[in-house]
Amino acid sequence: MRRNPLSTYAYHSFGVLQFLSVVALALIGVGDKTDDKFLQSANGVIRESLLFLKSIDPYYRLVFPILIAVLEGVRKLMGPPWAREFIHSFLDGIQSMVFTDRKSSELHHHRVTLFRRVPARVCFTRKWYADWFTPWLVPFSRSAHTTQRARTSFRVPDSGDDAEGIAGATWNCKNIISIDSLPDLAINEPSPSQIHEYAEKKRVT
Repeated sequence: MRRNPLSTYAYHSFGVLQFLSVVALALIGVGDKTDDKFLQSANGVIRESLLFLKSIDPYYRLVFPILIAVLEGVRKLMGPPWAREFIHSFLDGIQSMVFTDRKSSELHHHRVTLFRRVPARVCFTRKWYADWFTPWLVPFSRSAHTTQRARTSFRVPDSGDDAEGIAGATWNCKNIISIDSLPDLAINEPSPSQIHEYAEKKRVT
């Protein structure tokens, strides 16, 4: 969830490639608009450059606009690195305020996770043919620095009663949901009734 240095490098690299593609497309346009009279009056270097631009295969005049559009879409999907870092810092602040009496314990036991809704998700479930085209809540950012590779997701179909997890219930009501008296499953051997009660209260049965 938290952006790694490689994705940050890729985001900026795609931006540079997009800029170069725009410049190349503009230069090709200059070559197309240059008339023969100007070519005859131009000096050697400028003339040779314009002749080269005019000789570029028309195929590239289609490639560059497509490349620019694809790169723009990929960068929008990735999001700017500063925005994700800001969100992560914001979640860290919420974690510090909410769990004030647990600062000495492991942070990943008291984490704050921000989910985002996606219209579809590739998954392998018993009803994968339906779940692929069902909206899901997937982790976008999480507080602290551990458990950053979590892939826990919750179905949020159009039927609100079928939404999964506390995340799904919160999505449905657009309000704060609080759950008290959850069974402690950290004990050595929780009973089946405790597991069932925990799952039922967390809406993951």
